[in-house]
Amino acid sequence: MILLFLNDLLKIKLIDVIDILLVAILLYQFYNLIKGTGAINIFLGIISFYIVWKGVRAMHMELLSEILGAFISVGFIALIVVFQPEIRKFLFLLGTPLR
Repeated sequence: MILLFLNDLLKIKLIDVIDILLVAILLYQFYNLIKGTGAINIFLGIISFYIVWKGVRAMHMELLSEILGAFISVGFIALIVVFQPEIRKFLFLLGTPLR
């Protein structure tokens, strides 16, 4: 069992490492963008809600899973509304040429 895990672990390609680094950079930049604002508390609340939903799904609680899933399905629109100032700032930074 351990040998199978190590065998799969050793199959990491360069593109996998680049992918992980790019995601880490994006998450770090997102954190820098929202730190010091009230948005960090909202973001942590959303992450907590998602973790609870995944836990409920893992325990096969059908009704609660459906109710939480309905909130998750409209969550993307809610994220745009809640994080509108941060998204605007991020897009402005992307459009600003480097000096």
